[in-house]
Amino acid sequence: MNSSIPTEQFDGDMAVGRDITIGGNSAIRGSAKIGHNLIVNGWLEAKNIKAANKGLFKTEEQLRDAYPTPEKGWWALVAVQGSEATDHLGQLYISDGKKWVAQVDSSENPVLKGNPTIEHKVYTEAVDQITTDLTTVIGDVKQNKDQIKQIRSTQASDSVKYETLYTQLSNTTNAGLQEAGEKIYKLESAIITKRTIISPTPRPASSFFIPQIQIKEGDRFIIRYSNATPGVTRINNVALANNNGANVIKDLQIDKTVTEESGSFEITATTDATHLRMYVIGAGCDITIDELLPISEKINRGEAHVNKRVDDITSIQSEMRHEISDLANRLEIQQTIISPTSRPDSSFFIPQIQIKEGDRFIIRYSNATPGVTRINNVALANNNGANVIKDLQIDKTVTEESGSFEITATTDATHLRMYVIGAGCILEVLKPSSLTSRLDEVYSLSKSNSDNIEEIKQKNTLDDAKPYLGKKILSLGDSFTYMNYYGKFLAKETGCVQRGRGVNGGHLGTFVGDSYTGSPNTPKVGQNVVEPFTEELLNRYDIITVMGGTNDFGGHYPLGDMNDGVDVDSIYGHTRKVIEKILSLKPDAKIFFCTQPYRCGNIAFHGGLGGYSANSRGVTLEDVASAIVRCCGFYGIPCLDFYHTGGWNSFNNKVMNPSVTGVYSPFDGNIYTVDGLHPRDGVGNGADMLGTAFGKFINRH
Repeated sequence: MNSSIPTEQFDGDMAVGRDITIGGNSAIRGSAKIGHNLIVNGWLEAKNIKAANKGLFKTEEQLRDAYPTPEKGWWALVAVQGSEATDHLGQLYISDGKKWVAQVDSSENPVLKGNPTIEHKVYTEAVDQITTDLTTVIGDVKQNKDQIKQIRSTQASDSVKYETLYTQLSNTTNAGLQEAGEKIYKLESAIITKRTIISPTPRPASSFFIPQIQIKEGDRFIIRYSNATPGVTRINNVALANNNGANVIKDLQIDKTVTEESGSFEITATTDATHLRMYVIGAGCDITIDELLPISEKINRGEAHVNKRVDDITSIQSEMRHEISDLANRLEIQQTIISPTSRPDSSFFIPQIQIKEGDRFIIRYSNATPGVTRINNVALANNNGANVIKDLQIDKTVTEESGSFEITATTDATHLRMYVIGAGCILEVLKPSSLTSRLDEVYSLSKSNSDNIEEIKQKNTLDDAKPYLGKKILSLGDSFTYMNYYGKFLAKETGCVQRGRGVNGGHLGTFVGDSYTGSPNTPKVGQNVVEPFTEELLNRYDIITVMGGTNDFGGHYPLGDMNDGVDVDSIYGHTRKVIEKILSLKPDAKIFFCTQPYRCGNIAFHGGLGGYSANSRGVTLEDVASAIVRCCGFYGIPCLDFYHTGGWNSFNNKVMNPSVTGVYSPFDGNIYTVDGLHPRDGVGNGADMLGTAFGKFINRH
């Protein structure tokens, strides 16, 4: 049939700016996109519709076959076999984690009708909060990375500017500018800075002085002497050497009889060496060695330090990302507040913890005796446990060798107090913390790293450098090192990894034996641990530190003198035994000594011996410190004389509350020690003072 209505065909695109009306049928063979609403007045027939409701299925298997991987928000109904009820179509199934989950009520009956709800509010909120926090932290990390790139870009830009300036200066035809450039270069090379590498060291008698120094060809040193006897004091046999001075590499042909009480002379190294050797004739002369550094060398060292710090921060941020990933998989973790601590006998256990109302703690015990070990009098307290604020009404006789129980703080407090009946029980205190709080800690760390980048920009000097950053320290000592409270502050100041190897109650000579005392943060706490003192042990570490002497004093050993050999039981003999044992196994060992501080005279050790009193051999603590300093000077080993420079004395390190008695009983108000002898742990306290001072001393050498 022919139509009178004209027909037009368009082979290209067509755009209509206003309404369009179609009177007949419309067939669209391609895809169509509706920008706004779609209204259908008649029936809508569609083979496939993407909708949340997937329909009614006879069995669960049919549903899973039809939609094996459901999307979020989908739901469907599955007929219940054998049900004859007429008020429902089937059981409700919803999508949860790309799986179909049948819905049941609190009695585990199928949900067939009503308005079912899903109790996932807490779960959803937690997931949303985690997502938000992770997004924030990732943003901060990205910002830090951008800042690091900016620092490196600035350094690269400065380098390009320098090269450009140098090229312009070199290529200029102006003779005056060339001459000025040459003068600037010579001036830069001429400006030097001085760094003391060997502090003033008295020579007790005519003897070799062989300090250990890492010497490179071209290095310049100033040898300064003081307290000399004009016409008598003589310095000769000056040489570069290895192997603790035994192998002379280069004799510098210096033979100087001094004509004044103090003065100096300069030497230049003509080869690499590990020691500077000289013979000093005449007693009492103090020798100091300074290294001369061109200003350009000092700047280069500062820049190297900055680059190292930037790389360290990049590494820390990488570790943070791993920690964030781990935290996201846990909604609650447990943080160790008090490491496993053995109870030697029935006694009060009063760890110092900053407690806030609502805090939760887990008390974990092990090595207990079932039916005998009993934990009671559990309370929140202040004043080192003396003032009980809240009795938690806990009295537990354990029925197994190990276990735990939980407590919740009902008020603020500074100490957690409990009484443990029975010997040998090991206690540990843990604090559960939420994922949100840990994310806050990670965010604070990220913020701190950003601040550190700004700090590095400001601190580009050799004085702020940590020359041993990343090295490993082995600390030898007595109970100071067995407890090792000062260790973390020493490690922080030097940037090193520190390990304490302490002999609890041991004198200096015992430090190089084949065993030590298991530290409080290990399963072998207080036990004798066998570890041969060998070359292999020392080679695992870059630096060896030694701190001791208080037990030599308290053990009533005689002072002796420099003529005492390593087998003599005296202060000098013990000190020389430590030094020569280390050097015999590792001649190029980097060794640092530290004398121990003043101790109270009424402590619960060595019969209360201390203060400024002498022991039964007439030896004082000051005598011990001076002997250690003298021995170290003889071998050219740097020694921090903390006894004479640490600031501890009878006015500040004393019993503040004499009514408190017993070993390790806290001295209220005394920030220096916990018992008149051992350093108190914590920032700003005795362990911080000792460890930080020792770390600064090591950094300067």
